[in-house]
Amino acid sequence: MPFNKHEYHLLQVLLCVFIIVVGLCCAGVGTYSSLSKIIQNYK
Repeated sequence: MPFNKHEYHLLQVLLCVFIIVVGLCCAGVGTYSSLSKIIQNYK
């Protein structure tokens, strides 16, 4: 391996955080779009 275990651990943590942030953004956009469609149906 070109790098030590500490850097590998940091890389894994950053990757996990990135995936979690992307997932939360997608969930937020999905919730917003579905709520806006529901609100449009009631208007």
